[in-house]
Amino acid sequence: MNKTLQLANDLLQYLFGGYLELLPYVINGEEFRIPVKHGNGMISDDISSCSTAQICMISMVTTISLSLQSSGVFNIFRFDEIDGGLDTENRTMFFDTLKRMCRELGIQQMIAISHSIESN
Repeated sequence: MNKTLQLANDLLQYLFGGYLELLPYVINGEEFRIPVKHGNGMISDDISSCSTAQICMISMVTTISLSLQSSGVFNIFRFDEIDGGLDTENRTMFFDTLKRMCRELGIQQMIAISHSIESN
């Protein structure tokens, strides 16, 4: 989980320039939380306190981080409407950002389903 956290934070650094940082996961018998530190020093108890766009991007980088560690053989990433929570401006930049991340990580195959007009 520590490697996942580090890779997710590396990707968030790439996306948000250090504004968001995931803190160590809180996992025990009663809870599962992912605290987040914001660039202004504020700490949210869980990613659920973040904006919809931030949750969308955190979910994407966490999924990519987990997938990269689970299998080195067939790293085919699948995202179904992951851009659904983004506003028009963010959706316009989303797929370019996704392509840059793929290049940085050496990801060669990805399936991304989107119903937004901006994805064209």
